[in-house]
Amino acid sequence: RGSAATGPVIKVVRDPVNKVLRHGVNKVMRQVVNKELRQHIPGAWTGATIKRYSSALLSLYPGFAYVDVVAIEGYNWGTAAAWSSWTTPSALFGIALGQLRTLAQGKPILTAETASAEPGGLKALWNTTLVPYLNALSDVTGFVGFDHNKKVDWRIASSCTSAASFATALAPWC
Repeated sequence: RGSAATGPVIKVVRDPVNKVLRHGVNKVMRQVVNKELRQHIPGAWTGATIKRYSSALLSLYPGFAYVDVVAIEGYNWGTAAAWSSWTTPSALFGIALGQLRTLAQGKPILTAETASAEPGGLKALWNTTLVPYLNALSDVTGFVGFDHNKKVDWRIASSCTSAASFATALAPWC
């Protein structure tokens, strides 16, 4: 459990985006005169769960020294788009979380953006599955829901059943 990596060793390939990111972090940190304050400025890095970009997730990581928290975003599009199908939270995040654990061993993980569409499945069930799934992962420290009606209705309250299921899923922590 936790940060233990399984599977093949992943070689991180540096690219120009990383060079620019590291330069920016170094420049900002040099300008923070107060060393006491400098250690309290967290750096977060977010990757996406899109399967076709999984290799990019590995090559875009700026490096252990530049990141305090790693994050992932992922959406269950259901059948809202012609190219998509219903996806459970574990199927959506499982591979990407494994990659993050390999890249950033021991770093806390945040689910930075997530939501489910209504079409193609039971959004209420997805909501009640998501919360305990993430809670059972000791290295996942929290999640942020995407609550907008943009291209797809991602809102928690896109339906009464969706809103009620999310409230039920979160009830043990209230």
